Amino acid sequence: MRIAVVSQGFGYGGSYIAAANIGKALAAEGHDLYYFAYQYTTNYSDLPEDRLFQFGLPHKGIAEVVDKMGKGLEFLFHRSFVPADFAKPELKRLLAYLDQYKIDVVILNSFWSVTLFAKALRENRPKLHTIAWMHEATDYSFGSLTKNYRPAYIAL
Repeated sequence: MRIAVVSQGFGYGGSYIAAANIGKALAAEGHDLYYFAYQYTTNYSDLPEDRLFQFGLPHKGIAEVVDKMGKGLEFLFHRSFVPADFAKPELKRLLAYLDQYKIDVVILNSFWSVTLFAKALRENRPKLHTIAWMHEATDYSFGSLTKNYRPAYIAL
């Protein structure tokens, strides 16, 4: 089975290390594993470089300011915002990788990956098996992590 693990990165940190270890264990069982990072480029988990892809786009400088202004305006008018609306270029690149490597199963690592990509994957690739792995504690996820976009998070 072709499996993709989607994470902010595969650097040093609890969910990143756990995701890398799960991927390695699945690969040891004979599955074809790919790792897609959308924010961080470090590879502390010694994943195979030919299976590790960075698909995020830098949100620095003007792009970062525009993102923050957009989120702020959406929050001002709706008392919430939808984070996935600000990750559309990343989604487009992720979908291209999933198609290119003919992925059967996607594991979304952590609340942020789920928040950004779960709904869009269901809508754009309904036959793709998607696992939403919530590494964080529920009260933490529904508390401070999602305080500005709780409706979008619950709607997933």
